[in-house]
Amino acid sequence: MIGADRPLDGDVTQWEGFARALSDELVRLPMEAVLILAERDDPKHFVQFLQDTDELQAEAAGGDFGDPIGSLSVRDRRLLDAVGWREPTLADEAPTWQYPLPWPATTEEYRRLATAVVTALRDVQEVATPANLVYRSWESGGRRRAVRLPGVGPDEGYVPEGYVPEGYVSEEGVPEEDGAA
Repeated sequence: MIGADRPLDGDVTQWEGFARALSDELVRLPMEAVLILAERDDPKHFVQFLQDTDELQAEAAGGDFGDPIGSLSVRDRRLLDAVGWREPTLADEAPTWQYPLPWPATTEEYRRLATAVVTALRDVQEVATPANLVYRSWESGGRRRAVRLPGVGPDEGYVPEGYVPEGYVSEEGVPEEDGAA
C-alpha cells in the first residue's frame, strides 16, 4: 500500500522550493501543453498536467485499475482529500485523483495546487526528494518544452508522439523543422 505508515521523508526546504518553482511553471504552461512529473525509478508515482482552454487539469497517481478506491490507505485518501484532490470513482477512465483548476487561475490557486502536488508526491507516493523526479513536457504538435524545476531533469529516454528532432531529414531527403509532424 502506498504511504501506509511511512514517516515523511525529504528535506522540507527542498519540497518548499519545488512547490514555489512548480507554481511558477504551471503559470507559464502554454495552452494544450502537457507536463508529467514522475519518479525516476518508479514511474507509477507521478502527477500530470494538461492546460486546456478553460482549466488546468491535474492528476495524481493513487490507485490501480483493479481497485481505484481501495488501493490507498485511509490515511493517504484523507491526505489527498484535505488538500483538494478529488478521489477517483469507478466511472472515471483512470484511477487518478483529479484537481481541476479553473483557468485563468490566481497566483494563490496555483500555489495551493503546487502544495497539493507535494502532498501527493512526497506524502502519499513516497518520493523522498524532488531530485528523484524527472519530467516530460510538450506542447501541441509534440514540440518538447524545457521545464525550470530545480533538481528535476528531463526524462531523456522519452520522446513524445509526433516529435521530430531538429535537423531531421526524412527518408525522402526533405529536412523537417523541430516539432513538425
